[in-house]
Amino acid sequence: MVTNKLVKTKLMYAVLEDNIKEVESLLNQGVDVNFQDALGYTALMHTVELNYKPIAQLLIDHGADVNIKNNIGFSPLMHAVYFAQDKYMTKFLLDNKANADDAFTLAVIKQNEELIKLLIEYNTDINSKDPFTGKTALMWSLYFYYTTYLGYIPLDITFHQCFSYIILETYFPSLLEDKKKQLKFMSFLFQQNSIDVNSTDNYGYNALMVATKLDNKRFFRFEVDSGIMKDKLKNLDINSKEYKTIKSELDELTYSPDLVKFFLDQKNYTFDLNYKNYLNSNPLIYTIQSYNYYLIKLFLSYKQDIYTIDINNLKDSNGNNVLQKAIINKDIETVKQILQYKHDTYNIDLYSQDKKGSDILRSAIQRDNLDILNLILNYKKQTTTLDLNKKYNIFLSNNDIFITTVLITGVKGNNIEIVRSILNYKPEIISLNINAKNNYNGTALIYASQNNNKDMVKLILDYKSDIITVDINNKLNTIEYTALLFAVINNNLDIVKLLFNYKSDIITVDVNQIQKITYFERIPKNRTLILIATMNNNTEMIDLLLNYKSEQITLDLNMPDVSNMTALLWAIKNNNIDIVNSLLNYKHDTYTIDINFIGSYNQTALIWAVKNNNTAIVKALLNYKATIDINFRNKYDKSALSWAIGNQNTEIVELLLNYQKDNYIIDLNYVDKNQDTYLILATKINNVKIVQLILNYRVKDYIININSQDKHGKTALIYAIEKNNIDIVKALLNYKYQIIDINLQDHNKSNALMYSISKNNFDIVKMLLNYNYTIDLDIKNSNDRTALMIASKKNNIDIISLLLNYKVKPNMDAQDFYGYTALIIATRKNNIEAVKALLEHNANKSIKDNYFHTALDYAKELKISKLIKLLS
Repeated sequence: MVTNKLVKTKLMYAVLEDNIKEVESLLNQGVDVNFQDALGYTALMHTVELNYKPIAQLLIDHGADVNIKNNIGFSPLMHAVYFAQDKYMTKFLLDNKANADDAFTLAVIKQNEELIKLLIEYNTDINSKDPFTGKTALMWSLYFYYTTYLGYIPLDITFHQCFSYIILETYFPSLLEDKKKQLKFMSFLFQQNSIDVNSTDNYGYNALMVATKLDNKRFFRFEVDSGIMKDKLKNLDINSKEYKTIKSELDELTYSPDLVKFFLDQKNYTFDLNYKNYLNSNPLIYTIQSYNYYLIKLFLSYKQDIYTIDINNLKDSNGNNVLQKAIINKDIETVKQILQYKHDTYNIDLYSQDKKGSDILRSAIQRDNLDILNLILNYKKQTTTLDLNKKYNIFLSNNDIFITTVLITGVKGNNIEIVRSILNYKPEIISLNINAKNNYNGTALIYASQNNNKDMVKLILDYKSDIITVDINNKLNTIEYTALLFAVINNNLDIVKLLFNYKSDIITVDVNQIQKITYFERIPKNRTLILIATMNNNTEMIDLLLNYKSEQITLDLNMPDVSNMTALLWAIKNNNIDIVNSLLNYKHDTYTIDINFIGSYNQTALIWAVKNNNTAIVKALLNYKATIDINFRNKYDKSALSWAIGNQNTEIVELLLNYQKDNYIIDLNYVDKNQDTYLILATKINNVKIVQLILNYRVKDYIININSQDKHGKTALIYAIEKNNIDIVKALLNYKYQIIDINLQDHNKSNALMYSISKNNFDIVKMLLNYNYTIDLDIKNSNDRTALMIASKKNNIDIISLLLNYKVKPNMDAQDFYGYTALIIATRKNNIEAVKALLEHNANKSIKDNYFHTALDYAKELKISKLIKLLS
């Protein structure tokens, strides 16, 4: 035998060139007639595709294998059917013992009736499958049936991903085949006793599942189209032409599950409605997912006399059986149909659970649908009693297990009618465990209170109250929340009253419990109930808590939360005088509130009240039985009096200054971090009344230091002069318990007299000069100028006269930084009256400044004749 590769290749070239003599010669040389190239093709395959029958006969005579397959699984017969589509070549191969089964589905795909008939004549297996998807002829007919309606072959994406591009290229010419032809062909297939209706493809689909999916696709299109039309009609005038046109189209739009009905009507076959593919889905599951009530009814009525759908075990990949899927969809009509399925002979397992652990009953409760729940509760009620006290182990996504009951599930869903149905289920024989707990130690009562549902709480508390006692003090584990704590946090007064009144003769609610952390974020809080109620600004809630069995219980009103705020501080922050009074009056004879507690921002109750400018609360605090530390200062070194002065609240200032409890003295001379005294603060804000109140403070002969200087070196007098407030100046000068040092200089070396001259305020200058104090008129500021120099520059002849006639004469010839005298300054400013006055008091005209100029020199530069004459 010749085995040279080149010789073998020559055989294929000879075939492709239709050179029968060369083919015969090579075969006679002994070449391998079944040699396959890189694609798995043989010479016979090429011959079949080119329809060279004589060469084909020659190759077969020399031993060519008619059933050999190439790399894509095609045999020579499949090439003849699919590519050549030649009846005679096909018959020729069949006559030469080609396997007819390989090509049958391909003939169906190509919709070639001649080849289909021919293959059947050769006893092809009508259950044979295509080499790519494993679909049978029946399945392919289903797809082609729907192409007319959908306009495309409705294949799954998984199908497209794996199907040969060669076949995809040849699908599309066949898309618009007549549906009747497909029905006729499928009818023919069903007439063959050998057809396997439950055969599956590579993806686990059988023909009925394919039919179901296709019918559901059509149902979806029907629902979308009818929905669009209905929406359009809503916005149109009923008498308009467009309305009538769309209404007519809508009336003509119909849906019927043709394919599935066609299948199920085949009396000689029984379809396995319980079959599930590898995705754990089947026709009924697909249909329920699609809400296709037409098909659901069709499936549930299928051969009930001889066939039973396994409702309980027919589950999807999540473990939901068909009843659970209908419940999840809130499809009440489907639920009714399923519950009525073979009602007398079939028992639906209402305890059937999905993979997470939920059964039928809990699924109904979770979907918050009262009608479905009642259907479940009433299912065979006369013979069946559901265990409503059953505990569920629910598997969460993080692999944790959540333990719960139907009652807790219903309460957490916050639907009172669902909870009512659960509580009213067969009350004569069933008592629900109302105190049943989940793995967080939560009860129905706790979750009802958490949901802020007063009616739900009442329903639970009233449940068989003559024989059952609800544990109202039960706490969630770890975070220790109770029903009462949730009620107070939610600011729900009605729930608190219900809890307080519940069997109050035998039950005492724990009102001293603490909210240690927040429920969701787990942020530390450390809040008592009274503190939470105060934060919520609920006066009625406060009174309710304070008065609850007060003869037996004492609340801790002084406990701060993590932000270091007490109930009193929150009440003051919220400006609620009623709550403040309630707290201060709580057990007045036996309980004392820590009124000096230092809270958030290092502030006491009094500072909070004063900051808020709330006079009523300040009065309440000052009248409390405990002594208040009025001198306390916060982290900003500000006391209550500091804030009152800043707020210019004269009434609060007076209240604080009049506070006399326990011989308490306010340190009015305290110097804060800015070196301000209360007097300086009051003067800065220009409030004469507050200044007067401070100066009048005489508790235990207290003396105000009116000469105190702030960080700028300024005194209260200087600030009063800066504000031109003559009333404050008078008040300071009239203070008889300390002499004002008018000579005191600030950081610019200016004193009170200099400021008053700079302000050109004759009255204040006169008051200062007349004050019982000797002023040094020769003091110089940072520019080395005296009061007389400043007055000369200002040209206020009245002030100059006051200075010149003062009991202690000023130095007329003093010089500043530039060597200027008062006379030179007055001359440079063309202040003629000032020059006259200075000269009358013997000012020295010959003194020169640092530039060697006299007053006369400047007068000449200015060319002012009057000045020249005066100074010459």
